[in-house]
Amino acid sequence: MEKGFEPGVQVPIVGIDLTRFAAALMVVLFHYGFLSWHEQSSYSLGTRAAVGATVTFPEAVPATWWGWVGVQVFFVVSGFVIAMSADGRSAGGFLRARVLRLAPALWFFATLALVATLAYASLPLSQIVPFYLRSLVLFPTGGWLDGVYWTLVVEVVFYGLVLLLSATGSLHRLEPVIRVWTAVSCLFWALCLAALFGLLPDHLSAVVDRAATSYALRILLVSTGPYFIVGLSLYLIHRHGINRGRLVVLGLATCAAEAGIYHYGAVAIAEHAVTASPLVPCLAWTAALVVMMASIAHAETIQGWLSERSARRLRNLGLATYPLYLFHNISGARLFGGMLNAGLPRYLALALAVAVAIGVSYLFAVRIEGMLRTRIAAVLDRITSSLASRVKGREWLSSINLPPRSFRERIAWPVRAAARRVRRAMPAPGWRRQHSPAAVEGRDPRPGQQVRPRFW
Repeated sequence: MEKGFEPGVQVPIVGIDLTRFAAALMVVLFHYGFLSWHEQSSYSLGTRAAVGATVTFPEAVPATWWGWVGVQVFFVVSGFVIAMSADGRSAGGFLRARVLRLAPALWFFATLALVATLAYASLPLSQIVPFYLRSLVLFPTGGWLDGVYWTLVVEVVFYGLVLLLSATGSLHRLEPVIRVWTAVSCLFWALCLAALFGLLPDHLSAVVDRAATSYALRILLVSTGPYFIVGLSLYLIHRHGINRGRLVVLGLATCAAEAGIYHYGAVAIAEHAVTASPLVPCLAWTAALVVMMASIAHAETIQGWLSERSARRLRNLGLATYPLYLFHNISGARLFGGMLNAGLPRYLALALAVAVAIGVSYLFAVRIEGMLRTRIAAVLDRITSSLASRVKGREWLSSINLPPRSFRERIAWPVRAAARRVRRAMPAPGWRRQHSPAAVEGRDPRPGQQVRPRFW
């Protein structure tokens, strides 16, 4: 059963825009209402340091401590949206689209974060500037101005995986890759839960606990993999219909994702010494997933209920979530701290800080991002045209045997290429018979005699 929209066409799905905006608000409230006074004071470049004011929200802890689960919701949305973006698009087009989506907001708000950091941080300029440069390129090993950039590194690694499949012509083999990925993720989080509940030996539990919170396994898509798999599975069902295999993968990936959220929630409760249940973030993530599934299944119906202006505003709200995520934690937190230092009541300052962050992000998405994207696109076009002009007219390029597209032929292609080189190096059979020792002496080789070719 074929179902869905045309490949490569991003049809607006209102539920996805609303879901990722709600996820961004979860993260904002987590940082402003919880980490602003619960984060370790030793962090010189963090939310608490950026706020720079003594404030507490103890009565709001039940509604704010689990807001980090918005990141896991973002990963699910990315799995769906990136699969839709790559479907029916060339590898070069996909790469260009991702650069133009990430770079304008990243560079703009990293520069704002630099200004805010210079205003509050006690570090010397010689240490802050390297953090800024690493932020501009999303340096994978860390050292950024804003700690939330680790999620962008995970996103970029996921983009790289999709780009690799697209460039090698293996995007149609996405489902086998997902199955293996799901098996690894389920095994990983099963071990983590076993260690959490004390079902493993102490020495093994210590290793598994370190692996569960390892940054390396996050960017390698081991601990963060289930969320992307859920999004990819939703797109495959949306695009190609439901079958048993896709439902099994979706169910297993959802279980692994819930296990990961439960484990992270238990660790957060122990770290921050709060009285709560790790099931709360699991329920929040499940609710977001249900909203996504319902909105995907009834996308056309929901779109028909909305006017053109309402649909455009909701779309802009969804596009503003990425700038909101980049702005709020350092630059926005600095504004929040300024309101508190000015004597505003804490909840009024919190509401104003959230409203200003949303307004700045929406304004950037509607008015500024398009201009920056146009300029960056022009630079990319000049670079690609320059590279194309250097390569154009070289006849030898047309004689290159490119790797075939099928998986089996790609395996055999290097072997066949090596065999061709060997055959070209060896003299022709007729030449070997004429220059063999027997032919030189005027006699034919004996039956079955092996004649060794000569290489001159």
